[in-house]
Amino acid sequence: MSDRNRGNDIAALDSSIVDSFVSFFSGYLIPGLGLPALKTSYTWSLPRSASDFIGTLPEGNGYDANVGLKIGLHEKWKTSEDEQVRRNIAHWVIKNWGGVRGNRDETLAGYVDMADAEEPLTPIKGVASYSKLLSIVHPSKYAIYHARVAVALNAVQLFNGRKGIVFPYVSGRNKITGDSVNKRGFAKLRKFSARELERQGWTVIAPRVGYQMYIQLLNEVRSRFTHKHELHDFEMTLFSQAEQLAIRVAPELVTPHSYNRQRPSTI
Repeated sequence: MSDRNRGNDIAALDSSIVDSFVSFFSGYLIPGLGLPALKTSYTWSLPRSASDFIGTLPEGNGYDANVGLKIGLHEKWKTSEDEQVRRNIAHWVIKNWGGVRGNRDETLAGYVDMADAEEPLTPIKGVASYSKLLSIVHPSKYAIYHARVAVALNAVQLFNGRKGIVFPYVSGRNKITGDSVNKRGFAKLRKFSARELERQGWTVIAPRVGYQMYIQLLNEVRSRFTHKHELHDFEMTLFSQAEQLAIRVAPELVTPHSYNRQRPSTI
């Protein structure tokens, strides 16, 4: 792939792209989606083992319960200086809550070191894992980035009908947004590939700055709202509405047997 339209500088975020996401999150771009629908669209089960860290679990499995768990885990991390406790939190957040089970112990230990660093390196490799921990340790600074979020970011721009920036896809297991094993879903359609979108005039973000560009985008969008929103509000919106966004852009993803309401994959 050529470097002609590659975005190598995270400062190159066009205001029209921010406008598109402000329109989406406001609920104007696609009525029924965006932040107004977040509390009804977001569900994720809280494993009982979370009580090992925060005591009594929040009730339910929706937005409020999950935000309550995030806050509880953040407080636990902040008040504990025990290295093993922090490693246990990292292990639980990434593997048990997040569902990313392939990380080795030494990899998880490295993510703990990342979380303790003032300005950690944030490559695209491992982002679906380490961003979960960073979002717990530094919730005002970082948000989760994984396969569904990447698809949602690109689908919003495609729905808006303007040339945009291609956020890097990462491995996933969702049959609608992208199943890396069975090679199906939005992220596996050739017409939405980075190569094809670049051919149409889109800018392809260099993977090494993909996560930083994502965080920059969320912060710029957040600054446009008069009502205060946390970074996790925008991430949870993208995550919970990724399937609907993918289907809006590519209706062919829905077949009689392709779409069900099983517990979604985190990545």
